Amino acid sequence: MFVRYSGTEPKARILVEARDPEMVDKWCTQLAQVVQEHLGVRPG
Repeated sequence: MFVRYSGTEPKARILVEARDPEMVDKWCTQLAQVVQEHLGVRPG
């Protein structure tokens, strides 16, 4: 897993690697939710 805030755009980049694609989806979703909550961003 790798999370980094962009230095040129108002976005966070999330990278997750795993052998199981379902695990990638699960962790990307969970990490995105945490980042959004922390930054006070509403999904959508």
